[in-house]
Amino acid sequence: MWINIGGGIFTMMMVIIGIALVVTYWWAFLLAGLALYGILLLIDRILAPGRRVRYEARQAARAAESQETFEAMRAAAPALRAELGPEFEPYIRALRLAANDRKDSATQLEQRLHIEHRTADRLADLLSYRGLVGPRNGSQPRALLVKPELLQAMARGLEAS
Repeated sequence: MWINIGGGIFTMMMVIIGIALVVTYWWAFLLAGLALYGILLLIDRILAPGRRVRYEARQAARAAESQETFEAMRAAAPALRAELGPEFEPYIRALRLAANDRKDSATQLEQRLHIEHRTADRLADLLSYRGLVGPRNGSQPRALLVKPELLQAMARGLEAS
């Protein structure tokens, strides 16, 4: 019976004691937070070299893939130039534009490259046929199917020929 009578007073006293502990030992909470932060920094320092090595390996693989694409496009440029004829230069610019904008559409090519709509549509279809961008999707732009870095390497390889 004494628990029911003193329940409210007991709870109030515990709250007051809790507040007093926080006010009195605020520095302990601060030190605990700083210690946790220090531990997290230490863990990050331990794991960082592995992440750096993986990042550098990915960058090296991308550079090698880009160089291979560059060489392949430079070798294929004469045949592609003969196949496309006067549309060869707009094709290179379309590759660069698709890589920069990460999408492709005939209207965008027409406006940004200042070419006729039928030429822009033919270039967009050619990029789609070669598997670089997705198929038509109504009025939506076509999505890239390859990495933008590869499109840039293709454009550099074709320009170098």
